[in-house]
Amino acid sequence: MASKFSDFFNYPNAQFNNKKIEEVIEKTKDAAESFGKKSVEHLEVSRKMVECLDAKAKLNKLYEKFGEINYNAYIGETVNGAELEDIANRIAELKEKVSQLDVEIEIAKSKFNDAVSAAAQKTRDAFQKSQSETDAKEVEVQAEESDAE
Repeated sequence: MASKFSDFFNYPNAQFNNKKIEEVIEKTKDAAESFGKKSVEHLEVSRKMVECLDAKAKLNKLYEKFGEINYNAYIGETVNGAELEDIANRIAELKEKVSQLDVEIEIAKSKFNDAVSAAAQKTRDAFQKSQSETDAKEVEVQAEESDAE
């Protein structure tokens, strides 16, 4: 449903019902909807970033535990080899997950930035087209006025 400029002021018989203004408002509304959709995509990027940070925090804890166990072995304490191997395997898994998430984040950021850029360009083009059409009409009117003299 298209909104009219006068609808924003709750006065249906407003004197400023200008088609050009309504066209600008409609294009602005379309751009806002487009950017709203893009914010959902940005939310997905943010979710992946939080997931990556969580994996990195877990990885740091595992490195700390791994280091503690190795230090204990170094000073001559008895070390559980199975525990050390389990921690090393979990470190490898988390490192792979972090690498995968980093790639996914970069791809998602790139897609998001490209989509926002394209939407912004589409909006600029629509407004420039309107301005060009207005300029062309003004030139035609001026040319007709010159011919009449």
